[in-house]
Amino acid sequence: MEKNKNQPFAIVVNKQAKNAKNIDQFTPIFNENQLQYDLYEVDPAKLEQTLHQILNHYSLVLVGGGDGTIRTAAQIYHNQPIILGILPLGTMNHFAKEAELPLTAENLVKAIQSPQTIQIDLAKVNQQIFINNSAIGFYPSFAKKRDYYHRFYNKWFSYVLSFFSMLSYVKRFSIHVFNEDIEFSLNTSFLMISNNLYTYQFPHTIKRISFLNAQLGIYCLKNSHFGWLKFLYYLCKRPQNFKILKTKKSLTVEVAHKNSILISLDGDVLNENLPLVYSTLPKALTLLKG
Repeated sequence: MEKNKNQPFAIVVNKQAKNAKNIDQFTPIFNENQLQYDLYEVDPAKLEQTLHQILNHYSLVLVGGGDGTIRTAAQIYHNQPIILGILPLGTMNHFAKEAELPLTAENLVKAIQSPQTIQIDLAKVNQQIFINNSAIGFYPSFAKKRDYYHRFYNKWFSYVLSFFSMLSYVKRFSIHVFNEDIEFSLNTSFLMISNNLYTYQFPHTIKRISFLNAQLGIYCLKNSHFGWLKFLYYLCKRPQNFKILKTKKSLTVEVAHKNSILISLDGDVLNENLPLVYSTLPKALTLLKG
C-alpha cells in the first residue's frame, strides 16, 4: 500500500464507455492534488491487451468504464497483487454504486492519499470471470440486439429499439441445473447466476446481501412462454414465479440440443461452449475503498 504514495498509478479508460469524456472531471482534480498517474485511453479492442501490459508496472490501477469494463479488469487482475479502483464512466455503474466505492474525484483523491482496500468474491463460468451476474435466455438476446443497434444509434435509443424488437416473443430453453446439493430441470427464458445472493427485494432492488459469502445465487423464471411485456410483469409483480436458490458449490448448467449458447456477463455478451460450469472465487479481487 505504501507504494501507491510514492509511485504513479495507472488510469485506463475505455474510450467507448458511455461517459468516457467525463475523465476530464477527474484528472484536473488529481492534478491539483499533485497525484502522479499515467493515463491510457484505449479502444475496447485494446482494453484487455493494455491491462495485461501494465500489470507488473503499477500497484494501483483505476479503470474507467461500465460494469463490462470492470469485468475485463477483474478477469486479468483477480488473485494478483494489484489494487483496482473504479472511475464510474459507464451507463449505469451498478457495481460501483452497489459496492459503495468512491465515485467522485474528491473522494477518489482521499482514497488514493489514504488508501484502504476491500477484498471481494468473484464468480466464474467456465474460464470467464464476472462480478455481478451471468444469464442465459432473455437478457443475452436483448443485449445482443442492443449492441447491434448501438452501431447506428446512441446507447439509450438502442435500448428502446431492442425493447420493442422483443415485445412479441422470448425464446425458451430446456435447462438442467445440478450439483451435489441441487438438481432441477425447467423450460425457461430466464436463468441468471449471480456472484453472491441478491437481497430478498430482488428484482425490485438490485443489491447483494454481501460480497463475501462465497455463494452463487440461482434465479430462474418458472413460467415464461410469452413476450417481454408479460416477462416484465412476472419479473416485477409475481415473484412467486421465480425459483431462487443459493449454493457454495460448483454448479453445472446443461441446455438440451445445444453445444453452445449465448450468455451475458455483466452486460457483455458472448457465445460459450456447453455445459456451463459456474463456481465462486472467494476474496479474489482487491478494490480501492474510500
